[in-house]
Amino acid sequence: MLGVLLAVLVLYLVSARTASSVARLLRNLSGTTAGIAHGEIEEPLPPHAITEVAVLAANLDTMARALISRERERDASLADLSDSEARHRALIAGVPDILLTVNAGGEIRSFKPPVEAGNQA
Repeated sequence: MLGVLLAVLVLYLVSARTASSVARLLRNLSGTTAGIAHGEIEEPLPPHAITEVAVLAANLDTMARALISRERERDASLADLSDSEARHRALIAGVPDILLTVNAGGEIRSFKPPVEAGNQA
């Protein structure tokens, strides 16, 4: 009888320790996902001994790297768009005549008045 009680106690202690370890890993992963949601994605996730948690961590790390890549591509596209818009505005500002754009429905989309003779650059 004492052997059974001892075995149950050992089983309980091992189970409690394992559950605590898994809970700690899941809290860490949860904190990492919260960080990713707030843009904190530069740090790679640490490796884990539990296979399922390791796969989850690897997938989160892959997702974070993809987000970084997409943010860099977006920033580069926005910079290109800003440069293009500045060139367009400079080109339009240099035209001395009236410029008017109209959509297919006949609505005026944009209008640039003529440059007055004394205000030409």
